[in-house]
Amino acid sequence: MTQLGGALLGLLALGLSTVPAGAEPLSHGMWVTRTVDLLNQDPNADSLLGFSMAFGISEVYLAVGSNALTDVRLPNFVAHVKDRGLRVEALIDCSGRSECQMGTWSTRIQQVKDYNQGRPGDQSFDGVHLDLEPWVGTGDDYSWVPDLISYYQQASSALEGSGLTLAADVSGTKVTNDQVQPADRQALLDAATRLVLLEFVVSSVDQVFQRVDAFRNTVDLSNAFFLVATRVVDFGASNNCQNRCVLDQIEAQYAGTLGYAGWATFRYIDYNDPSICPGDCCLVCTPPAAGFDPAVVAGRRAIRCSAPRRLWNPQSDTRF
Repeated sequence: MTQLGGALLGLLALGLSTVPAGAEPLSHGMWVTRTVDLLNQDPNADSLLGFSMAFGISEVYLAVGSNALTDVRLPNFVAHVKDRGLRVEALIDCSGRSECQMGTWSTRIQQVKDYNQGRPGDQSFDGVHLDLEPWVGTGDDYSWVPDLISYYQQASSALEGSGLTLAADVSGTKVTNDQVQPADRQALLDAATRLVLLEFVVSSVDQVFQRVDAFRNTVDLSNAFFLVATRVVDFGASNNCQNRCVLDQIEAQYAGTLGYAGWATFRYIDYNDPSICPGDCCLVCTPPAAGFDPAVVAGRRAIRCSAPRRLWNPQSDTRF
């Protein structure tokens, strides 16, 4: 086993050992996009699983456009992922108010239900993961909020009796804005029951904490849950390679807090981009020592990993 592989597996073991006996394990999710490309490159999910098991990922949000759902290779792919104990949620999205109002996302929910119908459990999706973003391009106009509440309520109703769970992404900045009334904030949470706070375009973990606290201190989490999500690109090579440290700090800050269900990382493809994650930049938490020069360290990593990047390969020496 390589030094990097050993370090990641050690982190996974440490994370599992800190879960109290009898407690519900915290979720560690990851967005997986460009599904058809992945079916071409990694049809048995070997690369995805190698990364997920080493990094401690417990659930994946798999993008399901119409092409992916009708691909004959998808059931095999899903089965391989679930065979290793990971949850697989069908990722359904829309961007901008007009696109979300078209309702393709609602049709996609039905298509996911149809896909699951009659399939063995190991080939079926465990849940639907909504990434509906009607706020894109709206600036200071928050008239989309009632629409989003309605979308979540419609999705919840559509999934009744299907066995599929519901989770929904929401902008951490938008949902805590003063223009979103506390009752509407609560309505979003109650309708989805599991909100993923997208704490994107930030430069420090303190900013993440401020946004998350602004949310959780103004809602009732007695019967609902939240996850905290960050982007690899925000905490990769351009920001002192903080990615793993930030995820660990989020866990340390909120583990045991009412309603906290875990973290999520956006996204798998970025971990394979050497301009964002050279070497082990995004994978391990190594606090900077005295005299740390991020430019020099990032440069060294870039040189060490200048070879063309491949998807995670558990048989390779580099692990990527």
